[in-house]
Amino acid sequence: MKYSYQTPSEYIIRPTKPKEYSELNKAYNHFTGRSRTSRQFLWQWVDTPFEKSEIWSIEQCSSSTIVGHHGVMTLPFVKNGQSISVGKSENTFVFPEHRSQLFYPALEKKALRQMRSKYKYIFTTASEVGNGVIGKIRRRHDYFVHVPSICYLLGANFKSLKKLFRERFPTFKWLSGAAAFTIKIIFNLPRCVGGNDASKTNVILHQWAQLNEFENFWRKNCRFYGITADRNQNYYRWRFAENPHNRYFLFKLTQAGRTIGFAVTSKKTIKTKNSVFESVMIEDIIVEKGEFKYYLNAFSALTKYLAWADLILFVTLKQNDPVNGAIKRLLGPIAKKSYKIGPKLLVWGYSESDPPWYFTNILSEGTNYDVSHSF
Repeated sequence: MKYSYQTPSEYIIRPTKPKEYSELNKAYNHFTGRSRTSRQFLWQWVDTPFEKSEIWSIEQCSSSTIVGHHGVMTLPFVKNGQSISVGKSENTFVFPEHRSQLFYPALEKKALRQMRSKYKYIFTTASEVGNGVIGKIRRRHDYFVHVPSICYLLGANFKSLKKLFRERFPTFKWLSGAAAFTIKIIFNLPRCVGGNDASKTNVILHQWAQLNEFENFWRKNCRFYGITADRNQNYYRWRFAENPHNRYFLFKLTQAGRTIGFAVTSKKTIKTKNSVFESVMIEDIIVEKGEFKYYLNAFSALTKYLAWADLILFVTLKQNDPVNGAIKRLLGPIAKKSYKIGPKLLVWGYSESDPPWYFTNILSEGTNYDVSHSF
């Protein structure tokens, strides 16, 4: 079906009024086929402990109907330990029947002009955005294409390895048992050799009500993490403890009674073509001074502690840094086969002189819809 082109004046982009939140959420659910509740919408966009997010509606003037949305969540960040305000573009959509009638790039550029003074950076990570039409628009709006994200498979139980082998090599499924046994040995081998103090690292469940200790640790170490989310207790409580989409678990990592880091995990159901995996995502991890040896100890101890899970996953950026180095050492000879490349990070306001970004799943949308990785 062809649509006649109409001038941009037929459509406007404007801040959404509070009384329109319900209408906007219904439009989002209709567009995506999801069932986000009013509580989940308000948690993400309105009831946050930091500065108000930008919720822009695209309206068809003739009908006064919301036909699209461009949103930027306001997030607390640090840059070499100094506080900055950063925006994350989320939930951009335009109903298909209106796409050929409006000139979306001009509408988004108008919103961007009004937000430039508010944010040091604006970034996006969604694969359909980064690799699609919207991603091309963002690159024309001076978004810098950063390195891609990467999802590591840090561990898997014997049953899951058999399933993965059968899916990857259906012709040789009769070999799945022997293959799974061999891979499991290789998985465990690097954890048993020298240079690893995992046996001395304790994994202790930490209560969300006791975030003072966590924040004190973060404040001492945040300057070692370049550009990343400011993990103050208000943000951590909102992002994890009060998240209406999922349940999260906070762990303290210690050696000889001394804290070397913290990690957050969640349970995720991963569906592939023929299988379902009850998995664990390591949502976030910080260690003392961001050092390689502490990452190695922490990942070793966590994968041992979480050995009951079908799969153990961790998302970061594909770059040469201590966290990737520790994972490659941990996985040993199968490191090159134990990850999946994800969407690229697009950043507005980026400069080549900037420090590297530290990226974990804490920077995802925080919903049940953001798990798109399979192996």
